[in-house]
Amino acid sequence: MHEGLHLTAVALTAVAAGAHPGWARLSAAGDLAAALVMLAAMVDVMYLRVVSAPVWSIALFVTAMGMAAVASPRARRPRGHAAASCAVPHSALGLVATAALLPLMHPASTAEVSAHAGHGGAGMGMLIAVVLAAALAHVSACLLASVREARARGRAPHALMGAATGLMAAAVLV
Repeated sequence: MHEGLHLTAVALTAVAAGAHPGWARLSAAGDLAAALVMLAAMVDVMYLRVVSAPVWSIALFVTAMGMAAVASPRARRPRGHAAASCAVPHSALGLVATAALLPLMHPASTAEVSAHAGHGGAGMGMLIAVVLAAALAHVSACLLASVREARARGRAPHALMGAATGLMAAAVLV
C-alpha cells in the first residue's frame, strides 16, 4: 500500500511536470523548475537513493527560499518589470511540503526519524502533525491555484501536484 501510494504520487508529479505551462511560457519556468526538482527528489529518495533524504530536504528548502526571495515585493526590479507570478508562493509551499515529506517517504526512513524524534520530547506524533499540516497547506494552495487558473491547460498541473502531495501525506499515515 505504502509503495503504491508513492508510485502513484511520483507518476502524478511526472504528468504534472510534463503538462506544465512552463514548457511554453517563460514566465512559468520557475514553477516548472520547482516541479522538476520535486520530481527528481521523490524518484531519488524512493527508488535510486543516490542522494540522502536530508540532503534533498535541504536542497528543496533552499530552493523554496530562493523562489520566495525572487517573488518578494521587496526584491529590486528594473522599472516596468512585472513581479513574479502568483504561483511562486504556491510552488515554494510545494517545495517545503515535499521537503518535509521526503524523510518519511521510505518505511525504513520512518523508523530512523521516529528513533530520533523521541529524543526531542515531542515525539513522532508532533513531527507527523507538522508534516501533515505542511502537506494540507500545499493541497489547499493547489486547489486554490487550480480554481483561479484562467487557462484550462494550467489547471491540471496544479490539481495533479496537489493530489501527489495528498498521496504522499496519506502514505505517512499508512
